[in-house]
This record gives sequence, structure tokens and C-alpha cells, in this order.
Amino acid sequence: MNGLYLPPIPLGASFAHVALAAGAATVLIPVATNTNGMIVRSLAWLSAGAAAAATIYADSAAPVGISDVAKRMIAAMGSGSLSWAQFPIDLPAGIGLFGWAAGAGHVVCVAFDVK
Repeated sequence: MNGLYLPPIPLGASFAHVALAAGAATVLIPVATNTNGMIVRSLAWLSAGAAAAATIYADSAAPVGISDVAKRMIAAMGSGSLSWAQFPIDLPAGIGLFGWAAGAGHVVCVAFDVK
């Protein structure tokens, strides 16, 4: 086979489709859900219209701002964009997913499996 081949990725038994709150942290997957670790199978985010930037974090607590340097930022988007993670993400127990949007109009879709 020529070129790069990536094996199929399972869909994920659980999912969340969440609109991010403007100017505040939004829980995508609660920390309490991840007691034994989890695998994020797919992660996509859409910024509709002229909405401002947004960020996605994987950490033990929610970020305190859009650019929280004390948290693990795993994705960022600008206004009027559609993006997705190109690979699964294996998260250890005690880590949740959070979003922060500077303005309205952001949606995040995530499919995952808990271990």
C-alpha cells in the first residue's frame, strides 16, 4: 500500500455535542466521568459566523480564561472555522475536557470511550 495508512478508529460509545458559553468555561466531559481513563476518539469544533476565538482544555479542573497557561490546551480555533483532532487522545483518570469561548457561536462535538 502506498502512502500513509492509518487504521480505522472506533466511533466511541459515548459522545457530547456542546455549545460553548461565551466568556466562561464550559464542561465538555466532566472529570467525574473519567475515573479509569478514557480515549477521545474524535473531537471536532465549529465556530459559526463572526464568533471570537475559543480553546479546548484537557485537565483536572476548568480553565480560568481563554488562555490559561496553567492548564493543558489541546485545541484552539478562530472565528468562522471548522477543525478536528487528527488522532485519538488517551486521557488518564481524573482528567476532563473543557472549552472556553471569547464569544458566542462555538460548538464542540466529542466521541469517547471510558476505560
